Amino acid sequence: MHSVCLDAIIRQVNVGIRYETIYRYDRAVRFSPHDVRLFPRTDRFLQITRLEFQTKPGTTVRFGRDVFDNVVASCFFDEPSEMLELRLALDVEATKKNPFDFVLSRRAVQMPFNYEEDIASIICAYCKRQTGESVSLPDWRPPSQESPRRETDQEVRRAEGSLHAWTEVFLPGAGWVGLDPTNGIFCNDNFIPAAVGLRPADITPISGSFYHRDRIPAEMKSRLELITL
Repeated sequence: MHSVCLDAIIRQVNVGIRYETIYRYDRAVRFSPHDVRLFPRTDRFLQITRLEFQTKPGTTVRFGRDVFDNVVASCFFDEPSEMLELRLALDVEATKKNPFDFVLSRRAVQMPFNYEEDIASIICAYCKRQTGESVSLPDWRPPSQESPRRETDQEVRRAEGSLHAWTEVFLPGAGWVGLDPTNGIFCNDNFIPAAVGLRPADITPISGSFYHRDRIPAEMKSRLELITL
């Protein structure tokens, strides 16, 4: 999937990620178990050098992997509280990569193209409507035959320093390729994936509930900071 012809010199960038989410309530409430999916998926281009996860004192935290191989921290809270804090400090080492450093299979060079039968049968499992009906995959067509427009700096930075989702497309010969519709670009080393899934619920950064016999107003604040180390 990757070659060395365009990356003869390996360049690495060290980045610090500081993330926190704070929930506040008018009165003490009880909490269901919370699942946290904020831990980067490592590969040869991305390695974690520091990881510190904090929440309420006395909380039982169990780390595991879900069906998509995402790292999930399951938090079990014993005592009611008027506030819930979740903090994550990460240092990562990212290796520069060229998002176009792949060679398509011959059958995928001319568009539209058909997926091979064995691949199509697997990908169809990812393309089911909520009714359970499979979406057909006869071919793949580009959205436009026009020359791609060069992104402006403002457009590329539209989602900088924020949590957002992107799509991945399976291209024969290239494998899964990340496409960011927010910025209209291919995903490169500036993208740090925390979770993958089929539905938005599969990649929710923090999922859980709070309970009280009365309707309790709640407030949530989140902050994400990126630091060049």
